[in-house]
Amino acid sequence: MSESWPDQIARLRLMAAGDGDWDLSPNDRAAIQAALDKLAETSPEAAMPWGDVEDGWSERIKAAFPTRSGSHEHYATAMKMVGHRHSKGELVALVNWLLVDREALRRAR
Repeated sequence: MSESWPDQIARLRLMAAGDGDWDLSPNDRAAIQAALDKLAETSPEAAMPWGDVEDGWSERIKAAFPTRSGSHEHYATAMKMVGHRHSKGELVALVNWLLVDREALRRAR
């Protein structure tokens, strides 16, 4: 697992502060600290919280979890479908397909 953004910034701050074998002048250290401050402001974590957001679907999603619904086979299929997609765009496309397919089934009734 790679370091998180805050861990990377912290490690670089230690290096700029003189931790390790870096032979940096005070001006170089100050410049690095200033650049790190700017990076920390624009970090992915600062731009977007990484936790899940509770929304109108959250309770229904939790209710469908296999320990509550007993649908272990569907969950295994979902894990496989999600595991084959490695980008958020592909996950959005998967959910869109499921919604379109569900709507088509609803109309066919």
